[in-house]
Amino acid sequence: MKKIFKFLTILFLALVTAMCFSSVAKLVGENNYVYSFFYFVLGMMFLFILIENIFSKDYERIKIVYHANDIRKIKRIPQGDWIDLRASEDVELRAGEFKLIDLGVSMQLPKGYEAHIVPRSSTYKNFHVVQANGVGIIDNSYSGTNDVWKFPALALKDTVIHKNDRICQFRIVPTQPEVHFIETNTLDTMDRNGFGSTGKN
Repeated sequence: MKKIFKFLTILFLALVTAMCFSSVAKLVGENNYVYSFFYFVLGMMFLFILIENIFSKDYERIKIVYHANDIRKIKRIPQGDWIDLRASEDVELRAGEFKLIDLGVSMQLPKGYEAHIVPRSSTYKNFHVVQANGVGIIDNSYSGTNDVWKFPALALKDTVIHKNDRICQFRIVPTQPEVHFIETNTLDTMDRNGFGSTGKN
């Protein structure tokens, strides 16, 4: 549907562009081929710019520094919205042991975004570790070359994690907008009868 809409938009713009520049050429004289050619070229350049903008993909750019030469490059898989991160070192943990596992990358996130890091669905099954702080938040300001991303792993069983094992995943989300707190004695919406009011079932 989007492709059809883009095609119709380009077709409409092409017709409008041709009509406009044809009218201008007539105003300066139908027999003035230099002006007609100039306006034709100008119109085509304008149209090509529009086509490029319409068909260009909307994406955010993330600058990334790899701190290990043999770590596999990060890429997004087509099956999901989250992007896998890999251990950049071999790690051996005993049950109950905690370690910040180096992920081997630093990133400069797009302005207005932060990154959320969580375990993969198979992280515990494969490596018997959990993420100690539940969700990892990478602030936009944590964007220097030496601001290396790490995974806070807590081992629940003895385990070994090898370099390039996929142990967690991340996505970028918009940062919280500026908020102002307004102190009041009552709120405008109805009560839901407290915490846990939806029941157990």
